Order: sequence, then structure tokens, then C-alpha cells
Amino acid sequence: QWTQTFIDLSAYTAGISVRVQAETGTSFTSDIAIDLLQFMEMPTYGCTNPLADNYDSTAVIDDGSCLYPGCLDALATNYCATCNVNDSASCVFPICHTLDFSDGFELANLSTNGWTTTSGADASAALITGANAVLDTVSLEFTGSANYQNWTGYSTATDDSIAFTNTEHMASATICMDLSNANPTVNMSFDAVFAGYYAGYSWLRVKANGTVLTDVNGNRFHKKTLSNATDELNDDLTYDLSSYSGQSSVYITFEAANKYGTTYSAAYHDILRIDDVIATAK
Repeated sequence: QWTQTFIDLSAYTAGISVRVQAETGTSFTSDIAIDLLQFMEMPTYGCTNPLADNYDSTAVIDDGSCLYPGCLDALATNYCATCNVNDSASCVFPICHTLDFSDGFELANLSTNGWTTTSGADASAALITGANAVLDTVSLEFTGSANYQNWTGYSTATDDSIAFTNTEHMASATICMDLSNANPTVNMSFDAVFAGYYAGYSWLRVKANGTVLTDVNGNRFHKKTLSNATDELNDDLTYDLSSYSGQSSVYITFEAANKYGTTYSAAYHDILRIDDVIATAK
């Protein structure tokens, strides 16, 4: 792989001599080749992307200084994953739902109820329709990708400490709940199906305002447990949200980590689907 490098010699005003020194390692792949050595006027560095706020039309070499302002809050509906300058004033947040709340995704539109989603480079979160839906005709699906080499952890993993370090394979969906006028006891339930093939490569956990929750049975995560093509249904997973009662903005996040996607194989992949999200006050 060739790399072009520029060295500024403007500090030198008299005759100079330039020596190129190369150091290599011990591997046979560490050879160095030098070519096209030139002495010329120093090119102008700057942002060369016309779409950036600080685009410099005179710049010849991009120095990585391009600025892209936008909303950097992942809970906003207009979250900008490619921006690098926070414009918090531009953030638009979804409405927070009062109780009782239910969503079976049958409207086939996540934005209708204010769901926001995020996904790593090797993950996706999207609605699916048809026979593969958990209930009725629409479900929310999380999956991985064909790029599995960057996944850390084995199928024998027994906890989520490693699985959820695979940020590129993580995807999430968030809904905001207004519990300010709720009764002291608040429960949330939903159905989850691990519809992939591999054990230990498909994981689910739930967060409230960024904190990982345990369900009413003490489980802080759920995962595919057997390597086969049989769907594993987790029916009516229930979480106690009573500690958040009285708060007006409680962000509930469904977070998934999946290694393989259907682009890797139509038969051997990792898929999680959720459906019928219900929050009620007792």
C-alpha cells in the first residue's frame, strides 16, 4: 500500500541536504519502497469536502479538519451519526407516551410512535412484514452482517460482558415513556424471538435511561441458547419500571448484538425479533 507524505521545508532558507532513512521490522511483509521523491511548493492543506461547514476551495490535501454540525444525541429523531460538531439546538425529540401504552408495530412505521433506532456498521434494526413476524404481520428485527471477522467472543459465552463490546454489530430501538402521572407500580412486557441459527451469537438486553435492567426473573440479558434452525420464543418478557414512576422522560432501549446477518447466509445467520411492547400501571 502506497502512502503519500508531504514535509514542509519552508523553515530552511539556505541549501540543505535531505536523507531518507527507512526502518523495517523482521517480517517478510515489512519491506519499504520509496518512489516519486519531489521538491515543490508546499500544497495547501484544509477541508476539501464541499459539504462541510469549513470547506476550503483552495485546499489540495484534505487534513481531516472538515466540520459537520448536527444533532449528536442518539435519542433524537434527527440524530446524525456522521456529524462531528454537536448542534444541540437542532435536536428534535420524540413525544413521550403516557400509560397505558402498547405497540405491535402493525402501523409498519417506527416514526409514528416516535421510535428511534441506531445501528453499527455491521448491524441493522428495521421492521419486517409477513410470515416471519412474531405476532400478526409486522415485527421489529435486529440482525448482523456478512462481516463477521470483527466479532469478539465465542458461541459458548455465558454473559453479556463480551457480546455487547461488539459495537459494530449492535443495533438498538428506543421509545420514550412519560411516567410522571403513573401509579407506583409500572410493568413493561414484550415478546422476543431468536430466529437465527447460532447459539451465543444473538443477544438482547433492555435499558432505561442508559441503565441495563433485569427482568422480573433476575435476567439482565437473553440470548439464543441452541445452535439449530428452531426459533426460540421468549414470551411475555416482563420488566418492573416502578423505580422510574414519576419521571416524565424515561427512554426504554431494546439493544441487540448479532454476529451474522442474512447477507452472510440465508440459512446460517443471527436474528432477533421483538413484538407487542406493552407498558401498564398497576
